[in-house]
Amino acid sequence: MCLSDLPYPASRTASASSPSGPPSEPRLSDVEAIEAIYRRLLTDHGDWSADTLQAISDVLVLTGRSIIDVEAIEAEMLESSTGWPIACVHADQVTGYIHQALDGGIVIDVYTRDQDAAQALRVLVDGQPVHGDPLPEPEAAARRPQPEPVAATRRPQPQ
Repeated sequence: MCLSDLPYPASRTASASSPSGPPSEPRLSDVEAIEAIYRRLLTDHGDWSADTLQAISDVLVLTGRSIIDVEAIEAEMLESSTGWPIACVHADQVTGYIHQALDGGIVIDVYTRDQDAAQALRVLVDGQPVHGDPLPEPEAAARRPQPEPVAATRRPQPQ
């Protein structure tokens, strides 16, 4: 069995109190975390179980890092039957298509894989949420500045 065969631990963020220690316990440095994980892997010596993965998860939480399943994101250009460009963005749980409408507007069409993905989806327009929960404050503060919207100009429509 290898670690990738095990179920993922539940997503969670680091908090002052951790299942691995009292609230006063200091957070681990990255080096200390790597050493602790290495020791656990050696101790279990290839007999890895869900307990091994949970122990690794607990160590990562003590570093102050969030534990989440990071999704791969890919983008590609497609073409409509009329030859107009369509941008397609794939994430593990979401696919979005961006294209120009016949009236000149821009259409963003988002499809989710399941109800969980739909509930976790956040859609922002000019940094303001139009679907889903607002971004957590640390993430919202860390976002890079967005360009100011420019005055609306009409582009010539393809014939």
